[in-house]
Amino acid sequence: MEAEAKSRFRRYQEHFFFRGLISAFNVASRILPRWVMRPAAPFFSLFFISFNMNNFRAVMTNMRTIFPGIGRLKAAALAYRMFLKYAFYLIDLFYISHGRDRIRKFRINYIGDEILIRAVSSGRGVILLTLHMGNWEIGGLAMAEKGLPPPVVAYYPDSQGLIERQRNMLRELSDVEDIELREGEFSAIRLLRILQEGGVVALQGDRLQFDSGVEMEMFGHTALFPKGPVMLASAANAIILPTFMVMNGYNTYDIYVEKPVEIKVYSKREETLRRNLRHLTGIFEKYISRYPDQWYTFMPFWLKDKDADRL
Repeated sequence: MEAEAKSRFRRYQEHFFFRGLISAFNVASRILPRWVMRPAAPFFSLFFISFNMNNFRAVMTNMRTIFPGIGRLKAAALAYRMFLKYAFYLIDLFYISHGRDRIRKFRINYIGDEILIRAVSSGRGVILLTLHMGNWEIGGLAMAEKGLPPPVVAYYPDSQGLIERQRNMLRELSDVEDIELREGEFSAIRLLRILQEGGVVALQGDRLQFDSGVEMEMFGHTALFPKGPVMLASAANAIILPTFMVMNGYNTYDIYVEKPVEIKVYSKREETLRRNLRHLTGIFEKYISRYPDQWYTFMPFWLKDKDADRL
């Protein structure tokens, strides 16, 4: 499973036109209110779809796996809505990255904040496990505003340097330490040490990079999921808190914190991975089915579709 979708935009992103477009967007997000930028989102969504039709079709395919039986028209509408919500995500990301106080213009609702507070105060390591959903980057800033210690964010860098720079700026605003995940075990050792010392680490559990993955069923079909979160939690005796930050209208984000997942260790490593991942993928299903247009997966996700895509 690739960590980043292939697209014509990514192929030509260093072209002066695209670099200029993103730079102009960055300037606009610094000086303009969000209500001025938001009406442009449908136009830019259609513009990027026109450069990424293969990705648009992949999203349609994913939607038809999540919702068996829906027609092509409804799948296309859901795919368009996902591109549109991603445009909203970028607007908010760039907007907030220009000043810490800007997060206060949003209403942040916690559902399960007592679970988060209890886990962070327990003295054990905590893994905040999420998906590429909603606006995961605001989590650290929202925690800081609530008086909680911000998590250490483990991330794969985006190939679009300006977008990654804005994410880094947002993390710096909330004093969030980040660790770039690289091939090899050094970053994993750093994360393990943080968890063993009772720290909080934020990870995404729906894409692979340097991980061969584990085949698990979700929505009735097999996909690959990273081993890292379960292996880290097991090695550090840490708690996993499935946590999801989703848009709820123009000015509101809901942060859902699920009950702690205690890793159960079995005699065989493969069984430990599979049984615990089965629990986690069940939680993923719940949120993906509830917010399908905020699950930013622009490539075929299930193995059946990846195989067909290669033909």
